[in-house]
Amino acid sequence: MREKTSTLSLTSLSLGVMSIITVFGGYTVFLGLFFAFIGILTGLRGRRHCATRLAIHAVRISVFGFVLCTLVILLFTALYLSSLLNFDFDFHSLYTSAVDLLKGLIR
Repeated sequence: MREKTSTLSLTSLSLGVMSIITVFGGYTVFLGLFFAFIGILTGLRGRRHCATRLAIHAVRISVFGFVLCTLVILLFTALYLSSLLNFDFDFHSLYTSAVDLLKGLIR
């Protein structure tokens, strides 16, 4: 027996997939966040209208797209802000002091 599919569920599924695809596009991740939000709303409405497995999976995919887009935005923001900080860190002096410490522990 075939399940009855709702157009709202199909819309939510396509918006959720588009939100996941936009993660790989750079600045389009903001558009993906919008797609995922609208996908969640239409999926919940489609699930209320006709509670099928497609509607449930469409909401899950849209939520996954929303979380993924949010994490990518936070990651890119953190990387951008860390690039503004000027670190003058000398790894060679850290290495030589660690070697000297280890030599002192071995003797």
